[in-house]
Amino acid sequence: MAGRPRKRPETVTDKSTRETILDIAERLCAEQGPEAVKLRQIARDVGIEAPSMFSHFKNRDAIMTTLFESGMKDLRHSYSQLSGNDPRQQMRELIELHTGVFRNRPAIMRLLLLDLAKPGGETAIDNNMALVREINQLEQQILDEGVRQKVFRQVEAQTAILMRITMLASLLAAADLVTIETDPAASVSDNMLRYLAA
Repeated sequence: MAGRPRKRPETVTDKSTRETILDIAERLCAEQGPEAVKLRQIARDVGIEAPSMFSHFKNRDAIMTTLFESGMKDLRHSYSQLSGNDPRQQMRELIELHTGVFRNRPAIMRLLLLDLAKPGGETAIDNNMALVREINQLEQQILDEGVRQKVFRQVEAQTAILMRITMLASLLAAADLVTIETDPAASVSDNMLRYLAA
């Protein structure tokens, strides 16, 4: 019926429509991949008309960029949780924390991998360069301290981050398909520390 308002799902009442849109987009991305995030589907799940989406986000890319930014903030926060001055221990803690982010928010890993694989063009990484640079700087501080303490060889932060993401993605993807006996974070830590060793 044309004049009757749509019934909204109960989840909308306890959070803003914008947050609900992001939650649904993240769920769709985690369950079915980034290509499954469609504005019409999100609007249907939120309980609003598709054109109403544009009062919250400019377009689909804006939703994906906002999700990516949220995940990058979670990753950046990991650096503030590190303890001590031992760069090897900090690297282990960092890998454990990042593994937790990617396990709890698999959509972020999917978006990151998709973004890294995208040749040219504007990407979520491009739209969040300040956060990416900040994460690279925090990572580089740990690596430089490892070099200073003579426990790490010289490695660029971007290289270490890409290696870690690749290893984590491989192990977490495999864990979805089969039962893995080893902890992905421990395996990545061991491999990263072997790679970084002076």
